[in-house]
Order: sequence, then C-alpha cells, then structure tokens
Amino acid sequence: MDAEESLISFLYRLSNANHYKSLKMISIELRKPLWELPLNTFDEKECAKLSILSEVDKKILYNKSYFSFLNEIEEDQYKIWFLRSKAKYCPECLAEKRIHKFLWGLRPVSLCTRHSVVLVNECENCKHKIRINTLINGKCNYCNFNLEHADAIKVNKYEYLYVSQKKIQQSFIHGSVDEFGGLNKFQVIKLFDALLRLFDGFESFIELKGNECNSKICLKASNEMDNTVSVANIYWMLYVDFPQNFIRALDVFQNSDSPRKKYRKRQLSNFLSTHEEFSSIKGALELFKEIQIKKGSVPRNLATFDTKSSSKLKSLYFTKRDLFKQFDISWGEIERMCEKKILDPKKITIESHINYYFERRETEKIIKTYLNEKKDLITKKEAAKILNLHVGAIAHFIERGLLKQTIGSVEKQHAFICKKSVDSLIEQLVQKVIVVEKKDTQKLIVFEKCLDKYVTSGLQIGKLIKWAISEQINFYSMTKEININSLYFEDADLKNQLKKEDIETNGYTLGDVSRILGFTERTLHKMMRAKLISPNSVRAGRNGNQLYFFAKVQVEQFKEIYISSVDASVKYNVNFSTLNNLSHRKVLKNYMRGVCRKTLFKKSELENELIKRGFIEVID
Repeated sequence: MDAEESLISFLYRLSNANHYKSLKMISIELRKPLWELPLNTFDEKECAKLSILSEVDKKILYNKSYFSFLNEIEEDQYKIWFLRSKAKYCPECLAEKRIHKFLWGLRPVSLCTRHSVVLVNECENCKHKIRINTLINGKCNYCNFNLEHADAIKVNKYEYLYVSQKKIQQSFIHGSVDEFGGLNKFQVIKLFDALLRLFDGFESFIELKGNECNSKICLKASNEMDNTVSVANIYWMLYVDFPQNFIRALDVFQNSDSPRKKYRKRQLSNFLSTHEEFSSIKGALELFKEIQIKKGSVPRNLATFDTKSSSKLKSLYFTKRDLFKQFDISWGEIERMCEKKILDPKKITIESHINYYFERRETEKIIKTYLNEKKDLITKKEAAKILNLHVGAIAHFIERGLLKQTIGSVEKQHAFICKKSVDSLIEQLVQKVIVVEKKDTQKLIVFEKCLDKYVTSGLQIGKLIKWAISEQINFYSMTKEININSLYFEDADLKNQLKKEDIETNGYTLGDVSRILGFTERTLHKMMRAKLISPNSVRAGRNGNQLYFFAKVQVEQFKEIYISSVDASVKYNVNFSTLNNLSHRKVLKNYMRGVCRKTLFKKSELENELIKRGFIEVID
C-alpha cells in the first residue's frame, strides 16, 4: 500500500490483483453495501477484517479511511469535507502511479503541491465526472480517454493559490500548523466555510496571474480552479496582513448591494457566538465595527439592536435630528447650511437611505458661532420697534451708516439689521443728549415738527440723527431714556446746518459770494464778464431770472490769489493812498482796471513789491 494512497484505492487495486472485477467480495465480507465502499468510510472493525485479508496493519488501513474524520465533524459538515463517490486527480501523479491519493478525496484540497497543478475532476474529452475505479484503470469509462493526458492548469509556487493549498494540506497531514494560530484542521475548515458563505459571489480580492478562471469567490465551486481561488481568498483575508486584509474585504461586503447581506451577517454572527476558538476573528469584527462607526457607515436604526455601538456613534457625530433637538434650529436651516457648505456632513448611503453625520466638535463650534451671529440679526421691523420709528425710516439710517445692514448666512430673507449697530446708536444718543426740563423745550422744536418744517429743504430723519451724533447740532430730551420721537432741536442749528449742506452740495449763491468777498452783486457780474471769477453752474429761477452758484473751493482760491486795496491796507498796514499810487503808476497791476473803479491786486505781486519798498520785513 502506497503511503499517500486512500484505503478505497488500495482495495480496488487489491481486487484487480486477485482478478476480481468489482468489490463485491469485500462488500460481502464486511457486510457493507457495495455503493457505500467508494465513500472510504471504514471503521476500526472493518479495517481489522481488511487487515487479515490484505496482511497490512489495521492502524495503517484505518488512517487511510475517512472514518477518523467522522468522529470530529457533525453530519451537516460532511459535504464540506468529502466528495463522496466522485474523484479528482493530478494527471502527472497518475502518470507516475495509478492510485487515488488520500487527500484527493477531501473537498478543500484542489491543488497538487508536488507538481503545482490544479486537480482535474472530469474527463477532458467527454466532461463526465471521474470515479475512483475509473482513476485506477487510468481511462474514462465513457470515452476511453487516457486520464494521464489531461491538461492541468499550472500555478506559480509563490502565488496565494499555491501557498494556501500547501498550508491547508499540511494541517490535514499534521493535524495543525503554527500559521493557523493553533487551530486544528477541523476548526480551520469550519472557519473557511463560514467565510465562504459570507463572501459567496464576490469578486476575488487577490490578483490572479494569467490563470484563465472565474475570478469570483464560490461556496459551491463548479470546478477545482474556482475552489482553489475561493480558498486562497479566505487564506489571504485571515493569514496575510491580518486583520487589515480581512477588514478590507468586510468593507467591500458592507458597501455591496447584496440582497442577502443582512442574512449573511447574521449567519456569521451566530456562527462566531457558538465558537469560542475564533476570538481573533471576533476581535477583527469589533475593530471593523469601530471603523464603520467612525466613518458613520451604520444603519439608521442602530440603537434598536446595538446600544453600545450607537453610544459610540453619538460620541463622535451629530445627526440632523440631534442638531434640531439640541440647538433648536429648524430643519430648513440645517438643509441650507449643508447646501451652502457651512456644514460639511459625511453622507453615507446605506441601502436606499442617505445618512448624514456631522463631526461633533467642529459642528458644535460652527453651530454656536452661527447662533451667536443669528442673535445679532434682527429684521427692519424689529429694529424700527426698538427705536420707536416707522419701518420706512430704517432705510435712511442704513443710508447714513447709522445702522449696519447685513446678509443672513442661512435664512431665506437677505436683508437683516445688525442688532449691535442698533445698540451702538442708542448708546451714542444717550451719551450726547442734553437733558432739559419741560419749560426749556418751549424754545426748541420737537423731532417730528423738524421733519415737517424742513422736508422741502431736504431734511431727512437719517441726516438729522447723523448731525446729532457727530455733534454738528445740539439735541435735547427730558429724560436719559432715548425716544427718538421725543428729541428736541434748536431751529437756528437746523437752519445753519442745512445752509452748510446746501453750500457743500450746490455751492455759494451770488449773495453769499458778495458777502464773503466784499463786492456788490453788480460788481460780481462785471467780474464774471471779465472772467476774474466764474460760476460753477447757472440755473433758472422761479421768476425766470438766472441763479448763479459758485463752488466753495473756487471762492476760497479767489480769496487766496486776490486782495482789494482796502483789505491790503489793513492787512499790511500800508497807507491806502500809497497802494492807489502804485496802481496809478502801473507799478502793480490792477485787475479791476477796465471793469470798475475798484482796485484788485494779486497777493503775490503786492507782497513782492512791498518787500522791495521795505513795508514788509523778510525773516531769514
């Protein structure tokens, strides 16, 4: 009997050597049905009888029977382990010896580690399944094809396809290997079967170098190449860079759209709960769960079946519902904050739902900042109520910079008033108001009457309050509690300020220039004709007469450049007749010559001449 041979293979060869066409005589001797013999499940008593017939030690025979496995596995696991009456083989091994090897009858074994080829399980010519007696004869019972000539797929010794099979077959021979963490062969195959059930139908995670085969993981492989790929994938997950590879595979499973995903997860969970020996796998699953929690990739109803994980999730993230309840902001606000990227949640698609998870620390900061900003935003109507004004007046305050208008970061309404600017306005009014008694207000004009009286002069509410705050005019109240409608103003202040504003806006009138320069309006007309001074604009008056306006700058420049003989006499302390004499002798140019009888000098020319004559001392 060959050292690698199965007991049933030896019995076929023994019968052939004794010229028996079948195993019928052995069946009769053992009192075992003929159909049951190819299963290679001979117990110790049967092996003792066969030992007498074959003169081979019964222990050797028993070790080549699969019965020793039956004591270690449950009945529902038979299909995981055994091929039953069918067979697979290595063509190169068969060419060397026509025997059926013990390992070939085990379903997890799918590769010959000696020749690095995938085992063959059907006739290459007619595709019929191979049986053990066919293997011993060396030819197909249906087409007479020589089984030794079958082409087998070669595998590189450094691929996971080969390495995984090598380790599994070593565990079958020696009972266990160190690489499997002390697990025996039965525990290893149980675990492999559980994970094959989980990943059945998924694409292969390992790279297949040039092997033409199905690249999917299969629980029930149709050929030995598929079986080799499936086993290699589970080996890669569990024994190559564990637990990282296992977690990568679980992540693919979690993100898949498999219709039986929930059932498979439950099936694996139930399996692990009844097997204490797989603590490392349980630990890896817990680690994966924590990673998923950190990513937010968990179902919405997590709290209903996993309170521990749900608590961890809550410590890391807010949901939309949490924001709504904890911070008292509307669903609409949350949606718009997400749309405007103020909040940037993780969007995790679980089946047909999208879960939104907001990183706890950052979100809390953003929400608190938003709520503080929101507190400082009020509507125009609210601002008007605080100031005790009509809402239409708020626009004038904004225009004058008294109130700050801002845009809400989230709300649909865009125009808001900054509450701080309202408080600041009130504070400034309180600081600068002059408190008076009621009797003192009789000479003053109340706020509303100011507007009515000077509305045609362009007085607006915003302008009036701006003058008051900038202390261009005085304003009064009978109390420190500011009520804009109850403020009082001096009529003269208002007239002066309106006049100043009119000058700044339109310029000086002809009458104003007459008073400033000391010339009559008639003289100014002559000066305009002589182009000594020119109006900035000319408008038609109500009576059809022309109104002349002079820019303030232009009038000031004229005063800087020119000086009359009367003003010069006073300024430089020079006799008036001396100045007239200089003009008559044409020592100084009189710019009014030919215009009128008045005398007008240029300041620079006059000063130079007076310096020469010693009227003005030059200080070095």
